[in-house]
Amino acid sequence: MNGELEKQPERCNEKQAADAPEPNDDEEAEGLHAENIIQAAKQFSTARKASIITILSSLYLINTFGTGILVAALPRVALDVHLSEALILWPVAVYNLSAGCLLLIFGAVADIIGTKLMWLAGTYLYIVFTLAVGFSRSGIQIIMFRMLQGASIAMSLPTTVSLITNTFPKGSWRNVAFAIVGIGSPLGFALGLVLGGVFTDTIGWRWAYYITAILNFLISTSAVWLLPNVHIGHHSASRASRLAREIDWIGAVIISAGLGLLLYILAAITSGLSIRNPQAIVLLLLLLAQINAKHPKIADKRRAAFNRYSEFQRFKALSGSFPMVHVQKLAVISAIVTAAAPALMATMPIDANYWFAPFWALILSPINPDTLFTVSNLVISDAFPSDVQSLAGGVFSEICQFGNSVGLTIIAVIARSVSQQSDVTPHEAWLMVGFRAAFWTIFAGCVLVIPLSFFGLRKGGLIGKKSPDGT
Repeated sequence: MNGELEKQPERCNEKQAADAPEPNDDEEAEGLHAENIIQAAKQFSTARKASIITILSSLYLINTFGTGILVAALPRVALDVHLSEALILWPVAVYNLSAGCLLLIFGAVADIIGTKLMWLAGTYLYIVFTLAVGFSRSGIQIIMFRMLQGASIAMSLPTTVSLITNTFPKGSWRNVAFAIVGIGSPLGFALGLVLGGVFTDTIGWRWAYYITAILNFLISTSAVWLLPNVHIGHHSASRASRLAREIDWIGAVIISAGLGLLLYILAAITSGLSIRNPQAIVLLLLLLAQINAKHPKIADKRRAAFNRYSEFQRFKALSGSFPMVHVQKLAVISAIVTAAAPALMATMPIDANYWFAPFWALILSPINPDTLFTVSNLVISDAFPSDVQSLAGGVFSEICQFGNSVGLTIIAVIARSVSQQSDVTPHEAWLMVGFRAAFWTIFAGCVLVIPLSFFGLRKGGLIGKKSPDGT
């Protein structure tokens, strides 16, 4: 009897071992890679880590800084390069157009040839085309060089996610890195608007691009030594064979062309082209005519992605002394705060003082987008395997690009159509009717984010979890 009782726990253990899932090769590789990241991070000093974050965030700042300069100086630029009124918005639009088309392709390529190499190639090409924009003497030249600027920045943007996740383990440093990178874009655009106006009224708008190129050169050159060399896995095949085998080039070209057509249509509609125009109709038909591949030549990473996301969902607090915020609460609270911004703009009097509503609306409006930018990057870094982090970064950047284009188009169409149907006078009040409708539309979108964040991120875990080694 006692012998049977002694054997029972052994049988239970054997049964549990038999029922336990067998270790997956991808999971073992991810675990080993995560351990390597932790060990490598211990060798970096605090100054080195801060330098890496500064370099990566500067890319996002420079990305929007040039656009801010151009927006502020556009009337003078158009006059100097003889840019026609029909093309006056294209130096801005074509940049986003070319970047949006190529983010996915360059993200996939970066995962194969190396993220640091792709990052450096993109930044140095961006320097060349930034100088070219400053030297432009015609409208066609500035449009072409802005397009090439967008293509070069598309080489670098997707690699930022991979460089961060493969340099910093889970914990405070990774969280801070994504947060500071998120600050780069709005800060760069704001600085571009201010300094673009200053340069235009003093030494000229061209010098803004010359100085940007010089600063970018210094940052990129320092990155040669400061950015770590990311090694993900060991592959027996050469890079050329992997590029030919692992990337669905036909599908990549199709989706890039489709995104390009869609972004072009959205930019054209925003600039005044009607959706009923034959040109827009033909482009839409070409977009709809694309055929999806039934068997894309992409490795199946769904199981690994699910396992990594499940791990993210199981985040638990390790210590009450370490500051932690639940993702769901952070997203919901920031969405509520940001929703007040369009409401203030929609209800303010037309002759209201700037400090009464617009100032506070501008302060509140970026809180939720910046929060979701950081949270989304943290989710992506955990949901995707380490060897496709650049592609994941490209997908995220593409969604952001697409959202900006669609949102701007919808809001512009609503404001224009509502104003055109109104007979209010004077002209300022006539414009304000459309603006109010646009702001109420934005308010509805912000309110919609609240339940989406509440239900979609209910298992989102905690921001601020330390890695096992305490970093």
